[in-house]
Amino acid sequence: MSYAGHVLGMITRDKENRELRKSLKNKRKERLSKAVLRKKIDYSKVTPSDFDEILKKTEEKKQNDNMALNKKILIGLVISMIMGGIIVYVLRKAGIL
Repeated sequence: MSYAGHVLGMITRDKENRELRKSLKNKRKERLSKAVLRKKIDYSKVTPSDFDEILKKTEEKKQNDNMALNKKILIGLVISMIMGGIIVYVLRKAGIL
């Protein structure tokens, strides 16, 4: 291939990449606009009792999430201890420890 062929190939690749970047940019804008269009709360219309209820539910959700995380950590620690015990037992039976 001649030098001109390399240059033409480079120009076409640049053009294709430019079009690809534009399409990806448009897709990213669409996804962002969908994410932003979530239900928005007009806080000027929220009564104090509703606001207190929202705060209460938020706090309950945080506590439930923390409890679930603590359970997962506890289960992981128990499983790790059991596996460690099994490994020590097997190594002692094999005469390594």
